Amino acid sequence: MMRKLLVFMSLVALLVGAASIQTDTQGQTDVRGLLQAVSKNIGADTLTTLEYTVSGMIAAPGQGYVPVPVLMGIPESWPRFSVTNYTMTIDYTTMSSRETYTRTSPEPPRRYPGLEGPGAEHGNLSDVGFRRGGGFIQNPAPAQLDLRNNGNIAWDVVNNKPVRQWQYLFGVDAAEYRQLEIVLTPHGFVKAALAPGANPTLVPGGGPRRVVLNNVLGKYKVVGTLEDGYVRMTETWIANPVVGDLRINHEYVEWKDFGGFKFWTEDHSHMVDTNQNDNRQFRVSSARANVKVAPETFAAPPDVAQATRPAVRVDSTQLAPGVWLLGGGSHNSVLVEFRDFLAVVEAPQNDARSQAVVAEVRRLVPNKPIRYVVNTHYHWDHSGGLRGLVAAGANQIVTSEDNAEYYGRIMFGLQRRLMPDSLSQREELLGTLVRPQYVRVANQPAMITDRRFGTTDPAKFMEFYQVGQGSPPYSSHNEQFLVVYLPAERILINADLYTPPAAGAPLPSPPPEGVVAVGQIIRQYNLNVAQHVPIHGQPGSHEQFMKVLGGAAPPDAHGPLVASPTTTSSR
Repeated sequence: MMRKLLVFMSLVALLVGAASIQTDTQGQTDVRGLLQAVSKNIGADTLTTLEYTVSGMIAAPGQGYVPVPVLMGIPESWPRFSVTNYTMTIDYTTMSSRETYTRTSPEPPRRYPGLEGPGAEHGNLSDVGFRRGGGFIQNPAPAQLDLRNNGNIAWDVVNNKPVRQWQYLFGVDAAEYRQLEIVLTPHGFVKAALAPGANPTLVPGGGPRRVVLNNVLGKYKVVGTLEDGYVRMTETWIANPVVGDLRINHEYVEWKDFGGFKFWTEDHSHMVDTNQNDNRQFRVSSARANVKVAPETFAAPPDVAQATRPAVRVDSTQLAPGVWLLGGGSHNSVLVEFRDFLAVVEAPQNDARSQAVVAEVRRLVPNKPIRYVVNTHYHWDHSGGLRGLVAAGANQIVTSEDNAEYYGRIMFGLQRRLMPDSLSQREELLGTLVRPQYVRVANQPAMITDRRFGTTDPAKFMEFYQVGQGSPPYSSHNEQFLVVYLPAERILINADLYTPPAAGAPLPSPPPEGVVAVGQIIRQYNLNVAQHVPIHGQPGSHEQFMKVLGGAAPPDAHGPLVASPTTTSSR
């Protein structure tokens, strides 16, 4: 009886397979016909180059004032810049683009020119000044951006000088991302879907039709939503060291005719982890097809074209016995040696940076495990290497309370199929997910020490103070900073609050808000600081810090930065 049943099931499988092949073949015919109709309707058939102008807003991804805005009742998470003088030029035949615009902090009453009604209010809605978070949102000076790519070469023109770009958000290759953005335009998607060998797939179901492209640029999945002869939305996923597989989508609405070809008039873009974060919103003012582009527009300068990707480098400098600055890049880390273990302050950028830091740590102190990694704040450029330190054995992350929740949901809770990192590889070998523990710093200082319980043996201490909330805030850059103090060495470590000015550089005046916040921590807890060690830049003396601070202090309305100094310990 079992044998007959197996034969019957095999016949059924063969029949179902044959039906699937027939359906797939029919689906391929249907999807090409659908794409061809859309291509003809929007004018993609004859389109080779494109130029359009917009105004609106653009965000600074991963630079929000708080890490989990929805849970805190704040609908917006990333700083929003006002965008004017924006022009995008695309050559579809060579996959080249040039994106130029002026970026400024938003100012009322017209925060985002070109966006009407609720669209004009995109921003950190709880902040009247619309200037909270990172990404230089507090800088009132307009920034001129000129971003270009030609195939596999990406560069920016900065102060009339071309600078090769290698990564976007410390994850995906910059040139790949800019080519991917070309494919994500409606005309680019249709062209890519109809290209030889594209093999587009139609997702079954009624309503708007979804077409899937696999292996775009050899590795990416791109999905387009087609409706009524138009491309209404495109989406893809890119590798990001914090989020993992980061979803990006563009919604294209209010199509109209621009001199013989059809174009959208509004692009609303999101980046999606567990929340849907607004990334940009553009209102199109003009669009031209098949424009003549000057050859130099997409010609990579020789020094840019011949540049080689720089190796990740870590240079160590001993600051005190058992304390080293780990520099060599745009972001520093600090290694602190305890009796039986090590702690690393800050794991910036990405896994590659962390692995270089770990290699240098093991060279400096080869026989002790890394037990702690300290995270000053959640911004992606300061937290992207946390997984690499955890993979190296740092199973306890010292960070602010709300950051721990964010990391549990995002950094250690989402898939990483596009770019497996050192922790992913470890998890695969172990056959289980690795979840770090957290030393949560909230409304009171905390510390770690190697002093044995019940003894008075000599010991090393590392103390953590949170630059907390105030009204107005102590820092508009991030709601919850940690500063790290080594009392025996008289070293205070901070990120993005105070960077000692370089030798000979003028001192900032008046003192920046971050300097005032650090000064208040020092006064409030009577810290005996001799040296300030930043995560950006080089260390400086406390005498220099006091010259910058002057007599500045927070307004009386702030009260203490954190609650009374009850100290907790963690071993």
